[in-house]
Amino acid sequence: MLPDKVTIGDKYRPAMEITEQAAADAYFEECVEHVMRICSLTREEAEKCERSNLGYFAGYYDHEMRARVERLFKCAHPVFGAIADKGAPTAEEALLPVSRGVAKMLKRSATRSRPYVRLSRSSGMKRTGKKSKRNLKLVSELKRQATKEGWIDRCEIGPILMERGLTTQGCFGDLTMAHSVKYHKRLSNPVLDRETARSCEYHHFFCLDELKPALTKEIVRDAIARRRA
Repeated sequence: MLPDKVTIGDKYRPAMEITEQAAADAYFEECVEHVMRICSLTREEAEKCERSNLGYFAGYYDHEMRARVERLFKCAHPVFGAIADKGAPTAEEALLPVSRGVAKMLKRSATRSRPYVRLSRSSGMKRTGKKSKRNLKLVSELKRQATKEGWIDRCEIGPILMERGLTTQGCFGDLTMAHSVKYHKRLSNPVLDRETARSCEYHHFFCLDELKPALTKEIVRDAIARRRA
């Protein structure tokens, strides 16, 4: 049985080495059981999520291994499709998603009044402004609350997005706090400040942030309601 806390590499790397169908079926069952346990997905949702994740992870390996993984686990790459049907992607096709991601980050940077600088540990709280101090303090409080209430270690947004057909991709990246509204709209509003749900980076930044504000708010509030139910 896979532990609740496991990295993406530790979970999917063993699948890349499997060569027998029986072993693949057994390991796939472990993966499905794991995501059902930590994300509260149905069997159908969990299988769809795991096949997508396995297909995506196999895309980082050579074509021969990717073809074997897709055959054994009956999966396909969520972007490029099955290699048996569509063949290996060209260099241009492989780089297209990366180019879109870079363009998105550059666009966001261009809208800032000053360059974005990530705070380092050495910078300390004394070097940040009042708004940054307030935000960092709030994040710490929310993490303590999430730890106490037991939702710190799971993505609450991903399952809802998949239920609504807004994504088929499973969780990737670190867990973050996803708010119901953007920062500038919740200033001086303590209720909206705490209206947040836990989400992996993929479902937060590449799915939730791309939706219309009203739908984003609805999904975050849905996650909070399910947590309290």
